[in-house]
Amino acid sequence: MWEDSVGPGARQPICALTAAHIDDFDRSELMKFKDAGLDVMESKPCNIPRLFKVVDDMFKSLQLPAIACALVALSSAAAQSDEYTKIDNHPCLRDYNGITKSMFDLADANPTLATVTDIGDTYLKLHPGSAITEMSDIPEDGFDIWGFNVTNSDSSHTSDEKAKVLIISGVHSREYATSELNMRFAEKLLDGFGDNSDINWILNHTEVHFIFTANPDGRYMAESDVELWWRKNANFENGSTCDHPEDNPGVDMNRNYPFAWGREDGASADPCMDDFFGSAPGSEPEVQAVIAYAKSIFPEHQFLDDPENSIDMERGENTTGVFIDIHSSGRMIYYPWGFVDQIAPDDDALQAFGRKLAKADDPSRDHVLWAPEQPDFMYPASGDATDYMYGALGVASFGFEIGQNFDEDCPVFEDEVVADNIPALMYAVKAASLPLFYSQGPDILSLSVHVDEEYEESSNEIHISVKASDSELVNIENYPTFHTGDQAVNGVTLFLDVHPENHNGAGHTWELAFVDTKDGIDTFGKVVRMPSDVSPGRHIVYAQAVDSDGYLGPVTSSWIDVPEITNPNQLLDGDGMINPCEVTIGRSSNSPLTVDCDKIGKQEEPRKEIKPLIEEIDNGTRSKALSLASLAATAIVGLVL
Repeated sequence: MWEDSVGPGARQPICALTAAHIDDFDRSELMKFKDAGLDVMESKPCNIPRLFKVVDDMFKSLQLPAIACALVALSSAAAQSDEYTKIDNHPCLRDYNGITKSMFDLADANPTLATVTDIGDTYLKLHPGSAITEMSDIPEDGFDIWGFNVTNSDSSHTSDEKAKVLIISGVHSREYATSELNMRFAEKLLDGFGDNSDINWILNHTEVHFIFTANPDGRYMAESDVELWWRKNANFENGSTCDHPEDNPGVDMNRNYPFAWGREDGASADPCMDDFFGSAPGSEPEVQAVIAYAKSIFPEHQFLDDPENSIDMERGENTTGVFIDIHSSGRMIYYPWGFVDQIAPDDDALQAFGRKLAKADDPSRDHVLWAPEQPDFMYPASGDATDYMYGALGVASFGFEIGQNFDEDCPVFEDEVVADNIPALMYAVKAASLPLFYSQGPDILSLSVHVDEEYEESSNEIHISVKASDSELVNIENYPTFHTGDQAVNGVTLFLDVHPENHNGAGHTWELAFVDTKDGIDTFGKVVRMPSDVSPGRHIVYAQAVDSDGYLGPVTSSWIDVPEITNPNQLLDGDGMINPCEVTIGRSSNSPLTVDCDKIGKQEEPRKEIKPLIEEIDNGTRSKALSLASLAATAIVGLVL
């Protein structure tokens, strides 16, 4: 099955029909209806929601032979979704083998978007035969640990130029839902590329790395004997004094990182306790594998030489990269510091980011910030991954405690865990290039871009509407309002086909006009006449808001399909003059004059200059050189004034 997803003539596979299904139809008939949405290709996992959309479109246009084959494809898709092994009594949660097979299948199906890397070995692979033999189904030979990188390798940006995200799961092996959620997010990114405009630019500008199962030995044990409630890895070297295997010998990987390690107020020195911190900082091979992988992807210039003596040093708003560690349960978001109830030096940015991760979920359900100097700081956890990644590698780091139980029921997992946390993960990857800067800026809550009905014949107008807010996502229920959300939204800029971080003054940009405000949400809009040098076809529009303190928020985007112009005269006004409606003229860097169709000559509120940091990133300012059209518009405005 195929779907047009990038523009005329650009088609992407939704899923394959197997040879058995193809044999049910006459091949010549299938080829006849290829343009209706059918094709044969090498095996690819089905994107069921997109497949349903194509089938629905076929029904609307009465492409009956195509419908018949598409329905068979739906049947095939359903079979594909059941081909991966699941955890007993949890049909929505793939087990270790199912997750691993899914990972390799995704890499095979998306060779330019996904790669698998062997990043290390588990304890039992390095020490075969060391497991306690009376425990059932112990993987005596251990496992490899896998990293999974999702990015567009055909992008014009090199790896060094891309933002980095690392999301790990399956650290505590009894927390079944974490690996499944992580895999669902990877699948969303891969399924959405070519179709979802935000995912397109994310994968062009960002590497999203995954470790789906950070503790394979422990996960295998937890799945083999659910009564063990296994949490730790399978290093039993220090657990020989435990009375029973059920006492859980092994090391808690999330107390073994070499930052604030060994503090008994946040971990245990007892090998039989669930939070045993191990024999030495970073002693466990699984932890070593995660650290080595993180160091290979995050920028080295951010690493600290003496992390534990630098806990009061700001990492800074130019910090890049995001680390996320997914656990369960409790519906919590946490961030540094975790080893002590004390705020980190970048708390404004970390707290704003953490609050937005929580608010990105469904606001109708309770959320908790397990964070320093918050009412819901539960207890200290020393030697954990988030403190290490922020404290030692200088990366914005967060933890998720998802759902309500370790072994989440499927209705709760599907309706709450997935629905709540996928938007939060999307926010994280959108802000990954400058997380400690963007988290303090305003958010685009909605972006609507549509072509005027009379575009082809007379108007060539594009209607744009944006809702933005500095406070909506950062202020969460049951917590005080936060000061990073106190600023006004000073403006919204649209960029055509050039991501704001790559904008150097060339290309088309528009400043939107303020329309109204309600409940802390501002509406901006504009009717733009599309410039004549914009070719027909699919384009991408990026929107970014700025607040009165000069903080920018994360970028949001939308596709726009520009029709072909049939009347060349529509590029001019009735009197033959160039229409100035889309022109923004900078009278000074701090007080641009927006020329709007119904407000020609009216001065907008002065917009403060964007923080110098962004100018450094762009290697220049965002001021736009005036074209001949702008000069003509300047003359018009001068006459009006």
